[in-house]
Amino acid sequence: MDDRGVEQAEERSFLQTVICSPDKLDIIFQLADTLKPEHFYKKAHGEMWRCILSLVAYNKPVDMLTVSRAIRDLNMPGIVDVDDVTALGLEDIMPLVPANAIQRAEEIMATWQVSAMRTAGAEMSRVETMDDIHKCYLKAGKILDQSSDKPFSSTKIDAKKVLVEIESISAGVRDVGLATGFHFLDDLTGGFGGGDLVVFGAMSSTGKTTFALDIAWNIAKKVPVGFFSIEMTRNPIYFKLFSRASGVSAQKMRRGTLSEGEMAQLRDAEKVIASQSLFFDFFGLELNQIILRARRLHAQEKISMLVVDYCQMIQSLEGETRERQVSIIPEKLKRLARDLDIPVILLAQLNRKSMDIQGHEPEMWHLRESGGLEQAADFVLLAWRDFAGNKNTHFKLAKNRPLGQCGKWDLLWDDVHMRYKNLPEHFQYAPIERPEMPKKHPQEPGEALRGTADVEPIL
Repeated sequence: MDDRGVEQAEERSFLQTVICSPDKLDIIFQLADTLKPEHFYKKAHGEMWRCILSLVAYNKPVDMLTVSRAIRDLNMPGIVDVDDVTALGLEDIMPLVPANAIQRAEEIMATWQVSAMRTAGAEMSRVETMDDIHKCYLKAGKILDQSSDKPFSSTKIDAKKVLVEIESISAGVRDVGLATGFHFLDDLTGGFGGGDLVVFGAMSSTGKTTFALDIAWNIAKKVPVGFFSIEMTRNPIYFKLFSRASGVSAQKMRRGTLSEGEMAQLRDAEKVIASQSLFFDFFGLELNQIILRARRLHAQEKISMLVVDYCQMIQSLEGETRERQVSIIPEKLKRLARDLDIPVILLAQLNRKSMDIQGHEPEMWHLRESGGLEQAADFVLLAWRDFAGNKNTHFKLAKNRPLGQCGKWDLLWDDVHMRYKNLPEHFQYAPIERPEMPKKHPQEPGEALRGTADVEPIL
């Protein structure tokens, strides 16, 4: 018997066991999430498995008669029919015990996986563009993901684990989240944690990129951070970094009107910038490309946070309308945040309707094509200025899924050095109720927040 014959015999043995074994439900429940109809070599066997899963889903018995009826209702002549099921019942096959049936299913999946990866490899040899390469990588990733088993979370086990984590946070020995360096934001959020999707929305020229760069700079003092810039190219980004590190005006850098002393400051600043664990990407435009490059960066540098600037500039190949395409972007980036266990900050544009409101204070629905952004986000942060030239920029945490508390505050816009600075508490734009936090140890920007620490203002 050749390899194909062996594979089909293994599949028939497995299906007969599932249909005839008294332990069939235990077998089916263990495999329902991992073994798919497309994993079977013979398509007729895959369709039988599909019918078995459907019967169990509708709480119907699984036996030769019910599977035969389901196949007949499926009406797929030339692929599978009642005779295929009847043949299973007539074939002299020794039913497997449940443990061996699970093992046989794993062998079926492994055989499919090897075959699918070979096909993907053959396609890789015929690629002509970078887009073809990205599609092949995505296909390979999906093949590998299908074999992963996802166990349920049990309160019997996990409640104790979470209690230990709470105790560790209270004792100040466990990280809560990454401190951004902006103390009002850190107090409200407890820092950004693994799996968080943070959506930051503002109008053009409000300083979205600068604020995200400030957060990335602060955190990169302690841990690696990725920054994917789709809107701005390398030089404007680095002019901002040199200005904040040296104290030299970015405008003077662009105009080339620097003194010898200022050039010396920039040379010193280069060493400061080089010491930061900050990794930029200026090449990703399409969503799947961004996700692939982010995974690669995480594998290489173990980044602890990712910034993507900005949502409406990202191209998505999925979705019929632009609104649907934009809604897919936060969904996939939220999944990426969970898979990598890092916070992802996604910048987004506000629509111009916010300018019609007195004081120009935006709401979540002012996010362009906002539905998907609002739903996927764990935090929604908004920024605005009430009149041109105002150096105080208003910020609002409009959504706080983990902790619930929202609020407003001001930051000082330093247009000379292209950065935001904390204001003293009495300059706050609108009072917010903040939880009392014991001040035992001052927290440095970029460090992980701990349960017993508060972030001191940066004036």
